[in-house]
Amino acid sequence: MNLLDTPTDELLAAARARRDRVWKRRITYSPKVFLPLTNLCRNVCDYCAFRRSPKDEGAHTMSPDEVIAQLERAAQLGCTEALFCLGDRPEAVFPSYRAQLAAGASRAPSTISCGRARSRSTPASRRTPTPAS
Repeated sequence: MNLLDTPTDELLAAARARRDRVWKRRITYSPKVFLPLTNLCRNVCDYCAFRRSPKDEGAHTMSPDEVIAQLERAAQLGCTEALFCLGDRPEAVFPSYRAQLAAGASRAPSTISCGRARSRSTPASRRTPTPAS
C-alpha cells in the first residue's frame, strides 16, 4: 500500500481494522488535568508554540491560588492525576522570574523546588486523593 497514493477513507479503514484486531473496541484513558505552571523557558526551540519570554504576549505563570483552584475543579470532574507542564529552568535566564520565585510563599530557588514545596504545603483537605493500586 502506497500511503501517499491511497485515499484517506481507505487509510482510515485500514487503521481501524488494524486497531480492532489488536484492541477490539476498548478505549482507555487517564483522567488528568493539564496544568501549565509557567510557559517561560530558557530554551528557544523553533518547533515550540508553548514557550514565552516574560515580556511576550501570553506569558503566564500560575499563582498558587490558580493551581489550587484548577486542582479542586479537576477533582470535582473526576480527575485523579495532574500533569504539570513548564519550560526548562526559566529561572536560569530570566531574573524577573527568579525574583518571582524568591518572593513566593515557598522561597524556592528553582521552578522544580517550588513545585515540590507547593505540593508539600498544600493542606491534605485540598489535595486530590490518589486511588489505591
